[in-house]
Formats: sequence, structure tokens, C-alpha cells
Amino acid sequence: MIEKNAHFTVTEWMWLKMSLRVYSVSTRSQLYSVYFDFREDEEPEIVCRIFAEQIQKMVESRDPRPVQEEYYWDWASKEKKVLADIVTELPVLSKAFDADSTVLFQFMHHYGMGSSVLCEIRGSSISWRT
Repeated sequence: MIEKNAHFTVTEWMWLKMSLRVYSVSTRSQLYSVYFDFREDEEPEIVCRIFAEQIQKMVESRDPRPVQEEYYWDWASKEKKVLADIVTELPVLSKAFDADSTVLFQFMHHYGMGSSVLCEIRGSSISWRT
């Protein structure tokens, strides 16, 4: 028989993970999509992978890095705002959460059979992989 009244405790970290996954699925499109991975090491980390049609266009047209970086900084800022909105609803995590140190943004080049990281943003620094 299935137990209908069993209790289950959800931590704020679990709630954040679930909320980000729901956000990812609910906003997915061909033009712009985000995916979240969670590293559960000593210091938890969120990896936000961003796929966008505009990335492919910039790569194919060989746009200079400063042109691409402008998009990447804007997208990272947008996703930080989403994270902040979700975290503010969590009383304990909201006091300790710092997106600049906890979130790694990876901008992905999708080339048909797979994808690779073009560059990463953490806090105020950007690093290129290619």
C-alpha cells in the first residue's frame, strides 16, 4: 500500500536547485536557453550553462571577443537577477548566497553533434577557453 501521509523535509539548497531546474525548463527556447548543474563539494557551486542562437552567429561570423563579451556580461547579469529573485525567498540562504562566488557562467557553442565552452564568467572576471 502507498503511504500518502509520509513527511519529507526539503532544505533551502534543495528548493533552490528545484526552482532553477523548473526555471530552466519553463524558459527554454531555440533562441536562448539555460541549464543548471550543481556541484556539491565543500563549497557548493552552481554552473549556469547558457546556449543562445546569437552565440552561434557570433562564432560563425568571427566577431571579435569584445563584441561577444558584451552579450555574455548582459546574459550573466540577467541570470544573476533571476537567481537573486529566487534566493530572496529563502530566509537562511539569502543571507549567505553570493552569486559572484557561487555561480560559474559558461557560454556554450553548440555545433550540432555536441557543444563546448567558449568562455566563462565568475564574478568580475572572464576567461576564454578557445
